[in-house]
Amino acid sequence: MEHIGRVLQPDWRPTEWSQEHWLFVGDPDNLYTRIFRCITPACPLLTDVRKNGRCTSCMKFLRDRGGDIGQLEHDTAGRTNDPRARHGLPRSLCEAGRGRNQCEREAWTTGLCNTHAIQWRKTYRDQGMTIREFIESDIPSPRPALSQCIVSACLRQRCGMKSELCTAHRTVFRRRVNPAMNECEFAVVTGPIGARGNISLLPMPEPLRSEFLFAMQADDDAGYGIDPVLVAVAAQQLAQIGRSFLEPDFLDRALGCVPMTQRRLRAFVRRAGTRILMLNSVFNEVDPTAGDVWDSYAVGLRTTGQRRGRSNPGNDKKYVAKRHLIDFTPIRQIWLRELVKHWGRDMRPATDEIAEAIRAFTIMSQALSLRSGSDDSTTADVRDIQRTLASINMLKKADGERYSGVIRSKYLTSLRRPLQYLRGAGYMDSIPAGFAITADDKVERPRPSEEKAGKALPYRVVMSVVRAIPLLPDGVGQSGALLNGPELTMLYRAALRALIDTGRRSNEICSLKVGCVTKTVPSLGDGNTVEYTLTYDNHKAGRDGRTLPITRETGEALLEWQQIRQTLDLPARFATWLFPSPSAGRIDADRHLTPPALNRALARLIETVPRFESDVPDPESGGYLDFKGKIEQYSFRHSYAQRHADAGVDPDTLRELMDHRSIATTMGYYTVSAKRKRAAIEKLSPMSVDWHGTSAPMVSTSSYEVGSVAVPWGNCTEPSNVKAGGHACPIRFRCSGCSMYRPDPSFLPGMQEHVTQLRATLAMVEMAGSAAPWVLQSMREEIVGYDEIMQAMRARIEALTAEERNAVEDASAALRKVRAQRPMIPLTVIRRTDA
Repeated sequence: MEHIGRVLQPDWRPTEWSQEHWLFVGDPDNLYTRIFRCITPACPLLTDVRKNGRCTSCMKFLRDRGGDIGQLEHDTAGRTNDPRARHGLPRSLCEAGRGRNQCEREAWTTGLCNTHAIQWRKTYRDQGMTIREFIESDIPSPRPALSQCIVSACLRQRCGMKSELCTAHRTVFRRRVNPAMNECEFAVVTGPIGARGNISLLPMPEPLRSEFLFAMQADDDAGYGIDPVLVAVAAQQLAQIGRSFLEPDFLDRALGCVPMTQRRLRAFVRRAGTRILMLNSVFNEVDPTAGDVWDSYAVGLRTTGQRRGRSNPGNDKKYVAKRHLIDFTPIRQIWLRELVKHWGRDMRPATDEIAEAIRAFTIMSQALSLRSGSDDSTTADVRDIQRTLASINMLKKADGERYSGVIRSKYLTSLRRPLQYLRGAGYMDSIPAGFAITADDKVERPRPSEEKAGKALPYRVVMSVVRAIPLLPDGVGQSGALLNGPELTMLYRAALRALIDTGRRSNEICSLKVGCVTKTVPSLGDGNTVEYTLTYDNHKAGRDGRTLPITRETGEALLEWQQIRQTLDLPARFATWLFPSPSAGRIDADRHLTPPALNRALARLIETVPRFESDVPDPESGGYLDFKGKIEQYSFRHSYAQRHADAGVDPDTLRELMDHRSIATTMGYYTVSAKRKRAAIEKLSPMSVDWHGTSAPMVSTSSYEVGSVAVPWGNCTEPSNVKAGGHACPIRFRCSGCSMYRPDPSFLPGMQEHVTQLRATLAMVEMAGSAAPWVLQSMREEIVGYDEIMQAMRARIEALTAEERNAVEDASAALRKVRAQRPMIPLTVIRRTDA
């Protein structure tokens, strides 16, 4: 491409890129160059392994020597002419003449230059003289240095007087593809011997060489950095494909040569190709929106996330846009298709927004096709709008279920906004005014179903996900990032554990800060009383620094990750976050882990579980039915709340745990369907007992609901109190001494809590000595009465089978939530004072 020189950056990476030699020499000290020093002392080579990595030569040495690291370090430090430095680095000088006049020619593996090695081999070796003796003798006379190899940027001396190439390039020259090519012609199209970390573009033909350099610079600007090993492989492979990315099918042929398993290499080649195609369309003033299929990269459309400015405020560098093919052909009527294309050209919407619009207008197109003459835009009217609205209302998923009202509203919005713009911009002047979507056009909202299932996951599903966390497969480090696969896996395991166990929103988990877990050890007591507290920010409500008690297992998991996280060598701007961005190290990296990244990790985790069991027993197999629902990040927040609501936690406490501003939001978790309520009553009414703990079942479900009133620790059947709604108890709620008292197992937690409070009050009154003996005796007898009732009910529950006990527990949880939804009698007395 003749215009490529206009966009190349002349001062790009001056310490690494040499425009004169078309050579990139990776600097291990550059944070955005993925090349690192070998950890073997005195080893001059580099590696692409970031943490504790060794070069290829050192790894081979260890394999050959059985992993003897001590021998490796000794061998490296003790040899002045290390043959492992052959990859592009100049060799050490000949050892002949040391202490006198140094020979200036490069040494071979013997420690001698070629001239002195031949002299020793032909004359003195047969006389019994060793190489060391020859070197230390006065026989070898120093030789002047030979001229440098004629290959651009090669740092080695020519191999002899008969060739102008170094030994390595002389070997490559002898294997050249074109036998007619001489050494000078060979040197022009050949780069230096490839050291790990070096990229030579000289072997690439023009204009591919300039295009590839532009792709490297654009990749660097986009935040991907430079991976010299990966880019060098790409340059070598592309040089064999053709001369330019603009050749027909060049990109497809290039991708066809890269295995599907090499995802990072394929991504780099794809980015390079799309950048060149877009640049070409800009320079040649080609309208990329002329056809019915648009290339989003050539058009310049971005995704919604990119349009919202995911960038580094310091240098405004952003992600390169992802490539999408935008196909308008599903819209059958040409006039309607052209209208949508006009909107796309003018408004430049996000790629996902224009895709939604095409789907919505495809529905309108299908509705128009139901009548004759739909290809004439002047016949469009309000009836077509009504047909379209009816089609949207009837949309169904692949399984036959209708789309939700939210999804159908999105389709309607994707029609309304473009039509409003097109009408105002004058594109629809010839179309009747009735062809428009007004504020009165709305989708049908599904009626709320009384039996609609909640969003909480069954307990068995949650536990299956928790057990699978240690089995989460290793992730893949991103190109240019400083976190490798194993480190990312440990990060995701800790984040998923926190998401599942704490009930916090995904953005609250992702933005946790270092030091967010507080471990409190009481001065008295054993280790089991250690408490853990999580500090987080409620972004939705704008309340920062919220605290939440968490379990010991979750606290220890987060603290363990925090210790690992402190060992990571990351830039200072990531130091605040417990879960730094997986892209940390790249220019465009977010500050911390994002909910979409956490969601992808959750999807990988779910794939590791072969089967999820629901809480519904399977009578045939004796186990549990399969769970077919959807598992999402927010499901675990619902599960956390539902678990506490089922356990009988009062609404005020649960509101604090969920950090809800309104108690009405919390009460949503206490909602029980009428069907489940009736089933729970049918299960528990036969288990009602009287004040002596003797079985006293309700006659029917109706008598349970109509003939009793719920008081704090059971049901009351005393007629006057039932008639008064629980406000006319003759004995002031001393239920354990009343023959009309009918508790069932759903009241056990409340009864136990009441007895505990009674015992605490009795102990306090006894110490104070301020009460008459008959008062103390009354309190003791009340406690005994409740204990007898609870013992009788627990004995009956223990006599049940495991399946029956589970059913009783589920029914008890349902009724506790029903009672929590409307406060029990007696109500709390609020004393008002006059102003």
